[in-house]
Amino acid sequence: MNGKFLLGIIALLGAAQAAEPLAFGNHGELTAFTVAGQNLVAVSTNARLFAVGARDAAGKEVILGSETGAFAGDARSANTHELSFANLGGLPVEARVKVRYDDREGRSFWRITLANRSDLRLEWVEFPCVSVPNDLGEGADKAQLFWSGNEGGLVTDADFRKRHGQAYKPQGYPSGGWCGRYPGAVQMPFMAYLRRGAGFYLGAHDPRFASKEIDYVREGDRVRLVLKLYLSGLGRGEWAMDHDIVLGAIGGDWHDAADIYRAWLESAPRACLPPKLTENKQLPAWFWESPVVAIWPTRGVGHHAYTQAPNEFFPFTNALPVTARLGRELNAKILATLMQWEGTAPWAPPYVWPPMGGEAAFREFVEGLHAQGNLLGVYCSGIAWTTQANTGDGQYQTKAETERLNIRAESCAGPTGEVRSAICNHESIRWGYDLCPARAFTRDVIASEAEKIARAGVDYIQLFDQNIGASPCNCYSPAHGHPPGPGAWQVDAMSELIAGVRQRLDAVNPHILIGCEAAAADAYLRHLPLNDLRFNINISSFGRPVPAYAYVFHEYVNNFMGNQVQVGSNQQQSPLNLFQRLAYSFAAGDLLSVVLKDKGDIHWYWCEKWDVPPPPQAPTKKFVAHLNAWRTGAAKPFLVTGRMLKPWPVEGARDVPLVLTWKNDMHHFPSVFATRWRAPDGREAQVLVNYLPDAEQAIAVRLPGPAQMRVLRDPAAAPGPFQPAPAAPVLQLPPLSAVLLETRP
Repeated sequence: MNGKFLLGIIALLGAAQAAEPLAFGNHGELTAFTVAGQNLVAVSTNARLFAVGARDAAGKEVILGSETGAFAGDARSANTHELSFANLGGLPVEARVKVRYDDREGRSFWRITLANRSDLRLEWVEFPCVSVPNDLGEGADKAQLFWSGNEGGLVTDADFRKRHGQAYKPQGYPSGGWCGRYPGAVQMPFMAYLRRGAGFYLGAHDPRFASKEIDYVREGDRVRLVLKLYLSGLGRGEWAMDHDIVLGAIGGDWHDAADIYRAWLESAPRACLPPKLTENKQLPAWFWESPVVAIWPTRGVGHHAYTQAPNEFFPFTNALPVTARLGRELNAKILATLMQWEGTAPWAPPYVWPPMGGEAAFREFVEGLHAQGNLLGVYCSGIAWTTQANTGDGQYQTKAETERLNIRAESCAGPTGEVRSAICNHESIRWGYDLCPARAFTRDVIASEAEKIARAGVDYIQLFDQNIGASPCNCYSPAHGHPPGPGAWQVDAMSELIAGVRQRLDAVNPHILIGCEAAAADAYLRHLPLNDLRFNINISSFGRPVPAYAYVFHEYVNNFMGNQVQVGSNQQQSPLNLFQRLAYSFAAGDLLSVVLKDKGDIHWYWCEKWDVPPPPQAPTKKFVAHLNAWRTGAAKPFLVTGRMLKPWPVEGARDVPLVLTWKNDMHHFPSVFATRWRAPDGREAQVLVNYLPDAEQAIAVRLPGPAQMRVLRDPAAAPGPFQPAPAAPVLQLPPLSAVLLETRP
């Protein structure tokens, strides 16, 4: 071989090795992932590459970090690392890690194999351990963390969650609600770190959608990105990951991360995706009419806890004049969605039937709504069991039936055999248990209650309220026929439960839709096409929401704005917060919703008591009517059936903080929300919404290159011809209005 040629090959190989952004330390820990000249990671607190969570025979947790074993080094070859670890924690537990780097994509692909020869049961593996500097904040010189919890949010303060009562807590037993459980309140298993125009994506590309924890926690001057995979209680033997964890370079925008997961999901070998909306033959005709969801309780005065006497909306037919008037004022079909309507007690699952006042009176209300051309939905409370309701008059209890049916044996049990619950289990709502989704009893009782509701002519059931994202709770019971710990079996069991409900409903009322609290996680999306979004939970507890869920899934599902429970906004300092949230939801492609108080007035959000003065009614109704006219008019191909795209940059918007009542924290929102869409016929348009009630705004949209454009200002008007577009066309946005900027090359 020619000597000069050989030297050239060696030089090229050396350059390829030098260009690889990954670096590992003396204990095998990740020390660098370099993007655009920036090392974006910090060494993890314990200098570990992974950690294994295990349980001993008594159920006690034991954590085996990679740093507790013997590291055999990095067997390096071209763009591949193989790292081996033995005797983790001094026990016969071994691990082998393989990392492959693709320099064309700027992505690395991670897998781990565990060999357990100990008496422990392996419950989870956190892998890879990735930490970033705690340099989060607002402004171009600060970093942001994208977390896919609660439909997606940008975290600019890692301590915000702790100040607002949502401090990080590792997943365990009993299961919590607003936390890092996937698939659940975290609907998509990926995160991203974004700093000064560069960033990385960290995600699990798992076609089984198996149980994981996707979360973040501050550790001193670092923030650890938690990615745990649950192993279903692995005993002696070997377990090998059958999918990749991807750590890859992206630009400095959350859309770039969402692009990676969407592209993988749409090509995954086991797609959870239903048909696209344009191809989905099971959707009822009213779905396409974009009803406005009107939500109210039939008990109490605007809060879900403690005393719940019937209010002015009971009997149910008392609300018929309200729905008729609201439909006229909004020029929209109304999907009336009842809370606290159950004949048992509010939020007292699983039994809800018959409704308050009896079945006949309820049917009269259903028929009255349908005669108006309106619809009825109801909230239920998921797969849990109530022994004692602490709402209403406090008299509803099932203690005798609990004993007769041996409900504790049907419930989710903990690692030491205990049976407890945390979600809504407290003195102000109820006492009870979480039912295991793998049990035939659970499947039958949930499907039976849903069938009773469907037979009454109801159009929509939020059946899985409190199963956030449709997630079941963790169960360790050795008597249920499933593995003794969280894992892929949970997802399969819950999917089968939901499919069983759907099958029962199809035999009674195939046009009824079911949903869950928050958006349905990717694993459960197929049978849940309409859900109560909870992006507002990020506002009150985590960070600034972004419509990442709609970005990934909008072609397959339309959700509604939800009851906006406990936004926690300071109405005096943030009087525009309802306009702000309406504009956000509309721009994200969601159906709009309004929460009603006494006299049928629109209120700020659910759990704001009725004695709080409501927002201004006339402009609120005018704004909702205007936005919904776009959904049913010129923007329908984009906002109902479109695919969300990364928006063109917008200039000229001002900062409108949303101030919270607790700790006086705030989030910063632009005064104009902008999203971009591709319709099924290939047309593209950017939607811009000005939610300021008393100010016209001049907004420039920076286009990437030569284009033609047309501007639509009236949702009912026919579009005009395309005209050559300037590089940054300036649009005038009247107060409380939306504008559609359609572009083409």
